[in-house]
This record gives sequence, C-alpha cells and structure tokens, in this order.
Amino acid sequence: MASALDTQASLRGGVIRFTVAFGAVSLPYDRSLLLVVGDTRVRAATSLVNARVRAWAAAGPGRTGPFEEIGRIAAAAEAPLARGDWPELGRLMDDNHALLRGSGVSCPELEALVDAARAAGAYGAKLSGSGGGGIAVALADAGRAAAIAGAVRGAGALVYALPVGVRGTVEADPR
Repeated sequence: MASALDTQASLRGGVIRFTVAFGAVSLPYDRSLLLVVGDTRVRAATSLVNARVRAWAAAGPGRTGPFEEIGRIAAAAEAPLARGDWPELGRLMDDNHALLRGSGVSCPELEALVDAARAAGAYGAKLSGSGGGGIAVALADAGRAAAIAGAVRGAGALVYALPVGVRGTVEADPR
C-alpha cells in the first residue's frame, strides 16, 4: 500500500512538501535540479523500521530532538531549492542524513552509496524513504552527474536517471 506522500507526489508531480496536517503543497524549484538515485536493492518493511525508530525515541530523554531538527531542515531547504543554491541544499541534505543515521534508519549499503556520491563530487546525499535499505539520492550538477552515477553504481547500486519536475497525473488530466 502506497503512503500518502507517495500518492501525492505521483498525483502532483514536480516538487512537493507533504505533511499529515496540510497534505501536499507544490514548491517552486530551480529547473537545473539534478538528482542521482541509487537503489541498494535492500528491502525493509516500513512498518518494522518505524517501530524500531519509535522504540529508539522512547528509550531515552531528548531522542525526539533529531526529528524536530529534521523538520527545521526540511523547511530551511525550500529557499535554496527555489533559487538553485545547490551547495546550501547539499549541506542540508548531509545534515538530514546525519540525523537519520543517528536515529538508526540507515544501513551499511546506504552509507556506501552516500559516501560514494559525496566522494565523486555530489553537493550532498542522503537516504530517502523510511530507511533500512531502499534508495539514496545525491544532488549533482550536469558536469558531475556521470561521475557520481558511476561511483554510486560502483558502490553496488542500481542507478536511475530520473527526471525532476515531471507532470503529475492530476496536472495531466485534460478535464
């Protein structure tokens, strides 16, 4: 079953911010946005990863702080996304990934992809989704995208060249 985030991203297309409280909101973004996506081929059930994170957060005081910081990072990312400030957006992606890794949702395969992308010149890289496996995304520019893709592939991933900003199903409806 797809999450509400997945469904809204497919319906709207482009770049969105999604919250349970407000749903999906389309965001402005610089059209030079280029992502390299690496799939670890490691599968983890979202429900199990989320249960593990809930247990981790409940195990000690102050453990909800990283999730509040992730929310602040997501909000701070909107401005550099809109103006195409890739070094700043990459730094925020790296910060987000560090918080996710600290909460226990990364895995060695994701860390290998993130490290390879950064070493090949990505502005930033992070896991995407619930973690435990799945994909990592790296922010690239056109001049470094091939090298980043090669490095991520060399780290064991399936690499996808996915267009950013495609029209969503709702936008494509001629009615």
